[in-house]
Amino acid sequence: MGKTKQCPKCRKIKPLIQFYDHALVTLEGRICRACKKVKHDWTFYNINMTDKELKTLDSFIFNPEIYGIDTEEARQKIQYLESILHKFTTSQKRAYSGALKSYNSA
Repeated sequence: MGKTKQCPKCRKIKPLIQFYDHALVTLEGRICRACKKVKHDWTFYNINMTDKELKTLDSFIFNPEIYGIDTEEARQKIQYLESILHKFTTSQKRAYSGALKSYNSA
């Protein structure tokens, strides 16, 4: 399942991705997203990107481990994201960089 962490607010053990917070320098909060009621709508503030681009980026940022399977499809999606990197906002670039580190270590 990957790394997990316990939320001090709801006391549930959840995957680390549930603690993701793009506003933090570490990108990882103490309290889970459900308890904070944080959504990943931040990606939709980028008017330079199409819905497909945003969905692909969102999918990679929140689930980099599924791209680590080393298939041709996974490599193509990473290449696609690299080709649209210039469209990312600063917070999207930071989140993408963190997800890329997870992908490369998988």
